[in-house]
Amino acid sequence: MVTLACPIKTSGPASVRQMSDAYAGVRRALAIFFGLVLAVIVLVVGVLAYWWHGLAASPDVPAFARSAAVEKADAAVTADMDARLQTALAAARWLAPQAAAVDDRCQQDSGSTVFSRRWVQCTRTETRYLAFDGPVAARVRAWDAALRKAGWDRGVPPSELDPAVTWLHYSAGTPGAISVWIQWYRRPALPYVSTDLERGVATPDWPSLVHRAQQPVDVAATARTAFAGHEYLLVLRAEARDYAGSLPSSSPSPTATHGHACYSPGVGDCPGG
Repeated sequence: MVTLACPIKTSGPASVRQMSDAYAGVRRALAIFFGLVLAVIVLVVGVLAYWWHGLAASPDVPAFARSAAVEKADAAVTADMDARLQTALAAARWLAPQAAAVDDRCQQDSGSTVFSRRWVQCTRTETRYLAFDGPVAARVRAWDAALRKAGWDRGVPPSELDPAVTWLHYSAGTPGAISVWIQWYRRPALPYVSTDLERGVATPDWPSLVHRAQQPVDVAATARTAFAGHEYLLVLRAEARDYAGSLPSSSPSPTATHGHACYSPGVGDCPGG
C-alpha cells in the first residue's frame, strides 16, 4: 500500500507579523477617518455658533441712524457738501440746473458674513443734473482749473483735458472726505440707470437699511427735458461716507468724522479701535 503525504500549511512567525501589521494599518485608517469626521463636526459647530452669535449681535440700524451723534455728524457733512457744490456750480454759470437727487442712508454692510463682524455704514450722496451747450472742451477746461484752485483734487498733475474725455473724478475736503464724479452726455446719449431712485421711485426702509433722506429723480425724463433745449446733460454726483467709529454695545456712538461706521460687540474688532 502506498501512502501519499500532503503538505500541511502552518502559520509561522512571518504570517503572524503580516496579520498584525494588517490589523494595525486598519486601526490607523479608522483612527484617521474618525479624527477627520470629528474635526468636521467641530468646525461645523463652531461656524454655526459664530453665525448665531453674529445674529444675536446684529446692530440696531434704525436706532443707530437716528442717534444724536449721527444726526450731528450728518448735519455737518450735509452743510459741507452743499457749500462745496454751491461753490463749484458758481464757477460754471453756463450750467442750467434740471434736477437734484439725494440719497442719505445708513445700512448694514452687505458684505458681512459668518466670518466677519456686522458693519453699519452711513453714506450721503447728492446728484445734480445740469444742461449746457458748447464749446464743451473750453468750458470743461476752465471749470476744471477753477475746481482745482478751490481745492478739489483730481489725483493727477494738471494738464489740458483731452477733448475725448467725458468724465472727471475729484476729491474734496479732508483727504477722501467727499468724492465727486462729473460726467456729461451729448444728445441723444442717456445716462445709465440702475436704481429705483434713478427711476424716480423712493425705496422703503428695512431693518438693515434706513434712509435718513431721499429725493428720487427720473433720470430718463430729466434727460429728455434737458435735450429738448440743450446739447449736453451733465451729471455731478458727490458722495460722503460721513461717520466713523465703533459700536461696542447696543448704544450707537459714532464719532463725527468722515469714513465708515463699524458695529462690533468686541473691543478692538473695528479698524482703528
